[in-house]
Amino acid sequence: SSIDVGVSSMTTSPSSSSNNNNAAMEVTAQSDSVPSPPPAAMNNIDVTAHHPHDDGDVAMDDTTNNSSAPPTQPNSSNSVNDDADVQMSPRTEESVNPTENLTTMSNDLESSSAPLEQSAIPAASNPPKEDGGERKDPEEVSLDDSMEEEHLADEEMNSVKLDTFSSLPTAEQRRRDDNHLDDTLDKLQHSISEAILAFRKEEQGNESMTKEACGTNNDGSAYVKLRDAAVEAYQTLVEYGSLLDLSLDIAPLNKRRCEKLEKIGRDLWKIIRTNPDLFNDVISDVTTNTFDIAAASSMMEQKRQRAIAGGYIRTIAVRLIFLQYIDTRCSKGCPPTLHDRRDGNKAQTPSPKELVFGLKVLSKGGRAILQHGKTARDSHDALSLAISCFNVLSGMAQSNGEAANEMKDVLLDEAFDVYSALPNAAALFEKEHHADMSTNEDDASTQADNSSVDWPTIVLKHLDAAKNFIDEHCNESLNDEGKSALKYAALQRFLPQLARLCLKQGSHFAEIGMNDHAMKALNIDLTATNSCLANIKEEKGRTEKKNEAQMLQNLEADIVVISIESFYLLSTVLQSLGEKQDALGCLDQVEIYMNEKHERDEELHGNTMSDLGSGNDFVFSEDAIGPAKDKADIKNRSQTALTKSRHIHSREKAILSSRKIQLLNDNPSKEDERCIDDQLSSMVDLVSKKEESTLVETSVEKDEILKLTLQTIRSVHVERNMSGIYRGGAALDPYRLMFDKLSKSHQLRPFVVLDKLSAILSIAFGVRQRKLEHEYESIDQEALILADQYLSSFKRDNALTTDTTLFVDTNNSMKTELLNVAKEQFALAVSLYHSWDVYEICAKWASMLKDIHETSKVSPEHGEDPILAEVLSVLAHSLSMIGSHAEGVKWAREAYEKHKCVNNLATLFHCAARHEHADTLLEFDNALNELSTSDHDDILEHFPRFSNSCVENEAEGGGELLLGVQERWLILQLRSKNLGTCLDKKTVCESPSGHSVLDLLCAYLENFEHVSSSQKDRQKTESMCEYLGHIVDGVLRLLQVCRDRKQEKLTGRRKKKNTSKENSEGSIEFDSIWNDTATQKLLGDRSQCVFVSEALWNIGNQLMTASVLDDATYDSRALAADLFAASHDFILMSEEEEGTRLSKLDYDVKYEPERFAVPSFNDASATAASDISSEFSAQCLLLSAAVTVDYLESSGRDQSSANSLLRRTLHRLAQSQQEFESNCRKKAQVSKMIALLTMRCILGLGEDSFAFQTCNDGLCATLLKLHINDAVASDEEFLILKQVKSMSDSALQKRMIHTDRVLTKLCSDMLQNSGVFVVGGISLGDLQRKMIQSSVSVEEAIGVFQEIDDAVKKAGTGKDGTSYSAGDFAWFTVEAHNRGVQLSTVGDETHAKTFHTFALNFADFSTNEVRCYKQQMMNAFTKSVQKLDFPKSMSF
Repeated sequence: SSIDVGVSSMTTSPSSSSNNNNAAMEVTAQSDSVPSPPPAAMNNIDVTAHHPHDDGDVAMDDTTNNSSAPPTQPNSSNSVNDDADVQMSPRTEESVNPTENLTTMSNDLESSSAPLEQSAIPAASNPPKEDGGERKDPEEVSLDDSMEEEHLADEEMNSVKLDTFSSLPTAEQRRRDDNHLDDTLDKLQHSISEAILAFRKEEQGNESMTKEACGTNNDGSAYVKLRDAAVEAYQTLVEYGSLLDLSLDIAPLNKRRCEKLEKIGRDLWKIIRTNPDLFNDVISDVTTNTFDIAAASSMMEQKRQRAIAGGYIRTIAVRLIFLQYIDTRCSKGCPPTLHDRRDGNKAQTPSPKELVFGLKVLSKGGRAILQHGKTARDSHDALSLAISCFNVLSGMAQSNGEAANEMKDVLLDEAFDVYSALPNAAALFEKEHHADMSTNEDDASTQADNSSVDWPTIVLKHLDAAKNFIDEHCNESLNDEGKSALKYAALQRFLPQLARLCLKQGSHFAEIGMNDHAMKALNIDLTATNSCLANIKEEKGRTEKKNEAQMLQNLEADIVVISIESFYLLSTVLQSLGEKQDALGCLDQVEIYMNEKHERDEELHGNTMSDLGSGNDFVFSEDAIGPAKDKADIKNRSQTALTKSRHIHSREKAILSSRKIQLLNDNPSKEDERCIDDQLSSMVDLVSKKEESTLVETSVEKDEILKLTLQTIRSVHVERNMSGIYRGGAALDPYRLMFDKLSKSHQLRPFVVLDKLSAILSIAFGVRQRKLEHEYESIDQEALILADQYLSSFKRDNALTTDTTLFVDTNNSMKTELLNVAKEQFALAVSLYHSWDVYEICAKWASMLKDIHETSKVSPEHGEDPILAEVLSVLAHSLSMIGSHAEGVKWAREAYEKHKCVNNLATLFHCAARHEHADTLLEFDNALNELSTSDHDDILEHFPRFSNSCVENEAEGGGELLLGVQERWLILQLRSKNLGTCLDKKTVCESPSGHSVLDLLCAYLENFEHVSSSQKDRQKTESMCEYLGHIVDGVLRLLQVCRDRKQEKLTGRRKKKNTSKENSEGSIEFDSIWNDTATQKLLGDRSQCVFVSEALWNIGNQLMTASVLDDATYDSRALAADLFAASHDFILMSEEEEGTRLSKLDYDVKYEPERFAVPSFNDASATAASDISSEFSAQCLLLSAAVTVDYLESSGRDQSSANSLLRRTLHRLAQSQQEFESNCRKKAQVSKMIALLTMRCILGLGEDSFAFQTCNDGLCATLLKLHINDAVASDEEFLILKQVKSMSDSALQKRMIHTDRVLTKLCSDMLQNSGVFVVGGISLGDLQRKMIQSSVSVEEAIGVFQEIDDAVKKAGTGKDGTSYSAGDFAWFTVEAHNRGVQLSTVGDETHAKTFHTFALNFADFSTNEVRCYKQQMMNAFTKSVQKLDFPKSMSF
């Protein structure tokens, strides 16, 4: 049958407000076959409906109301037959139809032909305003002005009456509170409608779907919304009434407002009763084999949300219905209460049925909130209000007759459930307190509010209330034969449940250190168990029924278990409080319980054996024997049960003895020591007697009695030895008790030996913690002697003999277990002594552990080799540290071969470094190649160990070996993919090795400078330099990654930073790449970058100096040049900003061969350098270029590689030139160096056209200008002239004709500008001869002769080197005459005349031999002139 769903309006219409003072609430659950009664007939019909799935809800019906008369009893047809169906009537004479507002929604939801859609949900009567404005009830809008004024007048009058409440809200404040409450209730109504619709859709969908698909057609959002709305509505309602008691006559609520809220509560209750499956708080597990895990989890979560919502809605409904009975003033830890005003005329008291209704519904709602919502205050308030209903009902039972008394007796189970839930609800205040304190540390008000909740006191109050409940309502029934049901409920349920609850809370109090509260909780617990046991004993004496006797016996066993646990816990609490004797008394009581239980089991077994002949039935305490089949079967089963019982008793005795020893061993007296020995003796007896039982464990690990005994003996042995050592007294050996009981061939004896070894190691650890150095040696030697005795019990070569105490049978499982225990203890010793740096003893333990592994003769399993390798590694390290270097290297190499891992490699490297092995680095490289992975992070983590080994073992704290480790460390770190990725994305993370790149580079460069100064081996030097070049280049490229992050494409050039005082004070900030956290962690900081630059400068100078020495083994000038250039890049990078544009010449590392630059000597084409350059950076590049040029001129490298270096050198010169232009004040000297180096570079390239072009683009002009300046400043040094002349000769040798001509001309110009004719063997005449000979045109030759003529006119014909020599003049005369004759021959009389003129001018200064031909020269000149005067056209 389908169920009608009623979602009524939560407001009251004006037309029915006068007839609805106390609206009736009824159930409208009906079947399809029974039509609903007409609305008019419903007023006088008493309807109770109960859904089979809702065992905890109650129904309410109509009865008459008379406040002065006792409540009317229902007729026989409406009597209560079940705890779940309780009828309740509102106290009014007039009623309205409860289904009056349900018609529309019921018709919509009952329609099965049309699909269910969201539009089927009726709109709320008053949807909340989204803009937060004041809310008006649509049904209140019709009120006329007089009614509104009357409403306000009533509230103002009430505010005058409440003179005792200083915080009484005004009418305006109350109106806002009313609107807020109405909004949340309307929101709850909307959520309920959507949840009902979603639930119906889910039900209809699941009927047509397979089981596997069930639960996947609803996402549960409607249920989450329902839960949130219910929680919000409840909290609003609590806040609404927290400040004032809304049930008082003077409360600021008019009568109509109270009626409205009461009707809302009744309507909510109708919805709950008509939709029991939706608001079901019993969550059943979903079968996982039918559904997938995700679907099952989703369904369980939806059920939980519905259960939480149902709990809150039930609580809201009751609080609204009981509004006139509840003192709503409450706070955290102070719940609301129910008034009990039976002696006043105006005050009303709930009827018994209403109290039953409140108790059951609040109990169900509060427990749902507690179980599923885990909300402390909400569950605590609801459950406290339920108890308040029961207390009022209980008080009414004393004066209200039999009906109330009978109803009270039926509800005892429900009331006790509430009592038992309240302590758990109060305990939740602790978790909420810690959560609030952690999230609101700065909120003082929150801390004050949380600290005011004394949750331990509240928990104890509720535990005491539960005890009082049992004393008040159940003690009488325990002695009343007529109340057997209540009596057995107390024995089977109330008292055991109270005991368990007290034990749970007491354990928690003891765990958090609240010993006083734990004592109180345990006292209640033990009172309950004592009462229960006493009553069980009485009942066992009276009963004659077998089933009852067995039930009482099992119940007694359960209570005894609870009592034993409680006494154990109480003894622990008393021990912490220093009450040792009382704690021992608790343990004595435990022993009494255990002995009584054991005696009962023995007695039952004896009775069973005696009853076998008579055929009587019997029972047993632990397990029911069941129906008798035959005597033999019964006997066997009884004997098995007895054996098991004895074993359990022995185990419990061992636990009790261990607990007593633990208690007595706390600062024991002499009497306590004797008691400890007695208890130890009893425990040892249990171990020896246990073997007689058939339940002896085949594994020592599973033997709880043996493990507990050894553990106790070990603790006593350690405590006695430490006390004797510390106080100087003698220590008794408790292990003697075990050795006396176990023969030398006993299979457990080796385990005891190993356990004593463990105790001695614990003592060794203790004396080192207390720094009792005089005791170290004796304890260590005792442990070694015991270990050696243990190892001597078996042979190392052949199979074990029959009398060995270690391995009697290879198939015995004890063998493997003992072997594992031995390995564990010896490994512990190795670990301890290795951590204490006691290497000599550690080596002995490691050697013994190695023997155990090797002689166990167990087939190696997975993981055996790594373990043995680790042992060998520790052995090798210990041997190396005590001076046995060769042995250490041997075992370290074997350890690495057995298991190739980084740890074993570190040990091998350490041993080899201490042994000063020549092939250490070679072996290290081979191992790295085997272990290398794609990211190298696992290896990098261990490099600090390698470095420390070098520092500790090499002379002067480091050397070649350390340098080799640093080289490989840096190479691997630069190859790490994670490093580059993190820098590029600015991911803040730690470096794989724990050190930044620049940290490592700084240390490496310092060590390199130290090692290279004394290195004489050419091969090693070459390898060191090669590593250095790769490392520096790799770091620079990593820096470039940081510099190019998020680089903007700018068209303009960065301007030079202003270094004025204003900017130096921080008015302008630059986004340096070193400000990034990721860069600082992974790469380093700016100061380290500057340090690297300076270190590279120093190393470059050192290498350059070493290369020119007589005993130099390796020419490292090429590397020095690269280091100078790298120094330039590092110093620039130290000032670099992120995302800013630089020129293409800024970084040497960014050099591209196809786009190399050449220094510019044309002022028009000069460009400025970057703003972060400096004079130091320019010097680095200039020095790099100079070293490269010198190196190439003397190295004899092939032309291809030399040309590549020369182009890069020209690029560096161009970059240096730009930076000097921006930063250097003395530019003349720098310009001379750059010009000369440029000239040498272009000559070294050997490209005549390129050199000719460069010279003509301003280089020659620059050199001439520099020569002129030098001639004035240096008093005729003429250094530039000499170098240019040398380069001219070099160009001639390389057949660079054009370049040679340009340079020769430059030399000539320099001499002429200096006014001298001969300098250092350089003659102006010789230069001009060469110029004339190499001239390629008449005009060029004439130009040279004209220069000669001008020089003669200017200087004269001195004979002291201030003019040309006679030989020069002779050569010039002859050359000019011959050229004139040649031109005349070809008809060029104009130029011929010019040459003849020069010849005549120079002839007078020539030699005598040439002057003899002066007349011939004159004739040639005359002839040329005549030809010019008489053109050919006029001649015959």
